[in-house]
Amino acid sequence: FLKYIFEKKDNVEVQTFHKFMEIFINNEHLKELRKERNYFDTVLLDLFEDKVIDITEDKKFDFLVIDEAQDILNDRTIEVLDFIIKGGFKDGNWFISIDEGVQSGVYNRFNEDTLNKINNNTNVVNRSLYRNYRNPVKVVEKANSIFPELRLPAPGRTFTSFVKKFSFVDKNDEQKKLTEIVKNLVTSKVLPQQITILTFKSKRTSFLKNLFKIFNSKLELFEKNQRNVLTWSNIGSFKGLENDYIIVVEAPETPLTENEKAILFVALTRCKVEFNLIHKSNTEIEEF
Repeated sequence: FLKYIFEKKDNVEVQTFHKFMEIFINNEHLKELRKERNYFDTVLLDLFEDKVIDITEDKKFDFLVIDEAQDILNDRTIEVLDFIIKGGFKDGNWFISIDEGVQSGVYNRFNEDTLNKINNNTNVVNRSLYRNYRNPVKVVEKANSIFPELRLPAPGRTFTSFVKKFSFVDKNDEQKKLTEIVKNLVTSKVLPQQITILTFKSKRTSFLKNLFKIFNSKLELFEKNQRNVLTWSNIGSFKGLENDYIIVVEAPETPLTENEKAILFVALTRCKVEFNLIHKSNTEIEEF
């Protein structure tokens, strides 16, 4: 989404952290190296460091912004990123947006000690967000019920909206429920681009990858500011994003692990108007 906003700004570069490193490395063998199990956590960082360790000052960035920093914040990533900022983290210009709560557990890459080192060794100014302007009250209440000890900021939007749950017996029935929900939304004048379908599965294994249309509306994998189409994504890839109507499919059928609870929390908090959960009958997630 940010890439779409800034695509006409020649002096602004927007990438995911891993894609940014790959572009910087510019190695034709990266495709083969991706097959290695520790590619993202070790191999890519080592190759990136080899490239940036001797970078000249004029090639460094004037300002670094890291959104959703809890997904990458640890000593190793800060160490290599320090090379690309003019003045480094100590004396350079940078902005880090971070969620220390539930969302930091989705990828398990957040190191609180690293955050403390940044706070103690730089001239950082901390600001806490105390108001939630995305989620309706009922969605906030449901999200807080998953992790009662971690309260979301007070919602600034007070209109009535409910978390809706739909059960199914088999996979064919799940797709029928999905079609029914989309049909009801579209016929009530909701625009297709206001609807995003999220899955607990990976993009590679989800049944959504084989669906190209739902109730006369084209379905596409979420990429940027698409118009007149339904979009879908796996929940982890949609972190930091939002849409008016969220529909969750392929929910776990076994008791939820702590990580799955965190993923469900992320899915809930993507919603601006209405949240719909499709789940198998008589499973634990039905009771949340």
